[in-house]
Amino acid sequence: ESFLSRLADDTACAYDFGWHDFHASGHGTFNGGRFFPLPHTRWSINMIAFKMEDVADAEPESLAEDDEKELSVVHPARL
Repeated sequence: ESFLSRLADDTACAYDFGWHDFHASGHGTFNGGRFFPLPHTRWSINMIAFKMEDVADAEPESLAEDDEKELSVVHPARL
């Protein structure tokens, strides 16, 4: 069983886990030009999918340096 086989037989709904607000209690704060995240706001992006418009404003240099920090903490805080 794989995602592609589920996609082919129109049962990919098995992978629909709904929406979860990872940042319900906030992201952290900016102090000067530096961002300080809350200790629980960083999460692994290994199993998370994005749409292009969700990350279009992410900074390429920050993605190269630490993609998880940029996408899970700093970029949402900028929005």
